Amino acid sequence: MRVYARVRPAHDAKTRLKPALRAGRYYEPECTFSVDPCRFRSYGVGYIWLTSIIFKDVGLILFSSVFCHRYYVRTQRQSVWADVAFSGLFAALASWLCEMNTLYVSDLDGTLLRDDATLSAFSRDVLRELLCEDIAFTVASARSVASIRAFLAGLEFQLPIIEFNGAFISDLESGRHLIIHSIEPAIVEDIYQLSGAFNCIPFVSTFDGAEDRLYYSAITNAGMRWYVRDRQERRDRRLRAIEDLTLSFRDEVVCLTVIGAADVLFELDHAVKERHLDSVETHCVENRYSPGWYWLTVHDHRATKDRAIRIVLDEWGLDGSEIVVFGDSGNDIKMFQLADRAIAVANATDELKGYATQVIGSNNEDSVARFIRSDWGRQSGENVAAQNSDAE
Repeated sequence: MRVYARVRPAHDAKTRLKPALRAGRYYEPECTFSVDPCRFRSYGVGYIWLTSIIFKDVGLILFSSVFCHRYYVRTQRQSVWADVAFSGLFAALASWLCEMNTLYVSDLDGTLLRDDATLSAFSRDVLRELLCEDIAFTVASARSVASIRAFLAGLEFQLPIIEFNGAFISDLESGRHLIIHSIEPAIVEDIYQLSGAFNCIPFVSTFDGAEDRLYYSAITNAGMRWYVRDRQERRDRRLRAIEDLTLSFRDEVVCLTVIGAADVLFELDHAVKERHLDSVETHCVENRYSPGWYWLTVHDHRATKDRAIRIVLDEWGLDGSEIVVFGDSGNDIKMFQLADRAIAVANATDELKGYATQVIGSNNEDSVARFIRSDWGRQSGENVAAQNSDAE
């Protein structure tokens, strides 16, 4: 930080005194380097200010800066220390806050969750403890808030969660959507017709203005059957069977999910991108819980994890924070490119590891929770006693 102190040049004594003598008063130059008690006091507070910066004490920064500024205003003297303290106040506070603010964002499946799609008791306890300390933490997932809430029950998030890869930014507890990125109706209709040309029928995820909906019609393969059964077992209230799927297009459509064989979906993905490359975001991946069946998801082009993270930073007062993200697959690439530190779990794809700044243990080793706890403890300067349990 550059600090400039304005010092008026002192004139010779004769020039200085003449105007004052004619006016019948004593004239003191606006800036001299003579020693007087007030200047000693200003120097002293200046030293306090520097000490407060070193030890990051906001109270001392404010006290010393205000004191020096009042000294300057009341005496109309150009104190070097006053200029240093006052001009450095906001830069120092910003620096202090940025050092203390880190936003942690984790993917769920294959990253924070174990292979059996559960959050371990250890990770839950660690996250609960950290959230009680007001850590800036949230999750970014392709799942819906209804599904995410089941995994994160009992954890009190201060920040919203990112669902459907960024199509929704929502409050976890209430499920209320704060940001919605829906697909344009004409594009929804076109992709639906295109899917039919490949003998595929999509699941349609929507918001009707009051509630989320997950519509489906005919079930044509075992992969689709697994999905419906999984939603039913989890008592997903969004699930709706509907004869004419186009009726769902009256809602705000946030995702089209096509489930099928890999070769068919790769071709369909290519066809969708040829028509709507700049308007949609697609991901084609194998369902880790139903091997052999692939999912092609289609969202609006604004529905990406990196865009959602930027919104959270802007709208929830976290500008300037360091961004630390965790992931395992292709839909995490864009947030890895955005992050200051991009942490891949050991089981991540080789493609994603190419964007990572660090690779940690696997999702089955509670690696994300352990990393955040250690990193947060280091940054806050606290000795986190719970770290000793790692060796147990």
